[in-house]
Parts: sequence; C-alpha cells; structure tokens
Amino acid sequence: KYRLQENQELQIRCPWIQDRSKRQYLSTGDFIRMDKNGLLYYLGRMNDSSNIGGHVVHGDELAKKITAYPSIIEARVIIYKNEILIPELRLKLTLKNDAVFDQDDFKNWLEKTFPKYLQPKSVDYSFKYA
Repeated sequence: KYRLQENQELQIRCPWIQDRSKRQYLSTGDFIRMDKNGLLYYLGRMNDSSNIGGHVVHGDELAKKITAYPSIIEARVIIYKNEILIPELRLKLTLKNDAVFDQDDFKNWLEKTFPKYLQPKSVDYSFKYA
C-alpha cells in the first residue's frame, strides 16, 4: 500500500518490513505526482542518495572523491533510472582550462578507485575558462 504526503513524498506500507508495524507507513525519499486518472509520475528524490546494486550511493560524496583526479575542478554525479527503471550513474565534469584530459586514463582511474557499481554509464565534460 502507498500514500502521498502533501509535499508529494511517497510513503509505503508492506508486510516484508519486519522490524516495523504493518500499520506504519515509511518514507521512501521519492517524490511522486498523481494525475487526475490516478497515474503516478516519478519527480525525483528528496536527497541525492539511491540504491544501486544493493548499495546506498550518495552522489555528492562520490562527486567529492572524483575531484581528486588532477585535471577535474568540479564533478557532478547524476543518479537516473534507465529505460527498465534501474538506477545508473551519469557523470558531468568541469575540467581545468589548461588540463590534458585522457578519457582512457580517467576510465582506468575510476575502475581502480571505485567498485563496479560506482562506475558511471556516461561521462560528459567541459572546460572552465577563467
């Protein structure tokens, strides 16, 4: 069972949550809109965390770690759901103006630094001009 709060946050109640009363609704952290026909539309999350591969991923924390790579000024991790509603990561980078950025080297660094579930499905980058 589910209900929507006034702020459009989705809450659920289900029997498999064993440590909670079956009468209690739990917040999911997801915002949902219901249209006049009763169809639900996903609007996003309250925070930047999501479950990916059974692990809670915090996009802001991951982005901070990615900025350790030498030519990156800023990293933004976007958690999105693909066409079959599986959460995946997209990465948007801002690089130093004078940076030499080798995509293959960066991909190797990501693979050595982070587990497979934290590997982005796509990487977009731009240069910051001062």
